[in-house]
Amino acid sequence: MSAIDVFNCRSQSVERGARGPERQTLRALGPLAVDYIIKMRYGGGRDTAVQFMFYQPVRFRWRETDFFPCSVTCGGGYQLNSAECVDIRSNQTLGEQHCNSYPKNTKPTPKLKDWEQGPWTRCSVSCGETGGQQDRSVTCVEDDAHGEFSPTEEWKCAHSPRPAARQMCNAFPCPQWVAMEWSQCTVTWRPGLRYRVVLCLDHRGQHIGGCPPPLKPHVKEDCLVPVACHKPRVLDPRHTSQLQTGPLPLLLLLLLQR
Repeated sequence: MSAIDVFNCRSQSVERGARGPERQTLRALGPLAVDYIIKMRYGGGRDTAVQFMFYQPVRFRWRETDFFPCSVTCGGGYQLNSAECVDIRSNQTLGEQHCNSYPKNTKPTPKLKDWEQGPWTRCSVSCGETGGQQDRSVTCVEDDAHGEFSPTEEWKCAHSPRPAARQMCNAFPCPQWVAMEWSQCTVTWRPGLRYRVVLCLDHRGQHIGGCPPPLKPHVKEDCLVPVACHKPRVLDPRHTSQLQTGPLPLLLLLLLQR
């Protein structure tokens, strides 16, 4: 087994590890300043493999800085934090292009406080002219370094209007019974029955349930078709006066009325 060889290539230190029966290692400490072309003379068996491994150390990283000045001088405002690119080894601030060279090293977004709204509760009524009400929770939250939200003081969210925590709901008429026209009487010469359709309709005119059964109008009732009475014939007054002067005025008058 030979000793470790170290040599320089364009001001870059390259280390060649000891050659063993199964592996030979060639290692160069980064960062690499130039491109390398490695040439090998293949002399092994068919199952010989060549493996390349390299590491890209993260040297530059974003660091969160202090907050910018408040948006207002009084009455409650908001502040945004920023981030700067620093060299981890020297702790020096550098240009953003150094941190942008690492795809996964994304710049932190400003932490802006905002309102978090919970789901609405169930409406207090199902219908009604005045409607009901439903509530929800409204909380001022801020995100931490791990991307999780936690409640904070409400004045920190004063930069945006506070969402409503209560609202009206189901403000429409309740379903009600609607009766249709009566049918004709089942018979015409004696007392019979007549029927009608009664539906439960909502405010959109759709047939649904929900109407109170005690208030449902009746769907049938007794009926009797009226028969016209006989109308007596009206006599001419001149005939009446002539009959009154005859020998039998009352008897003739009765005969004429038949």
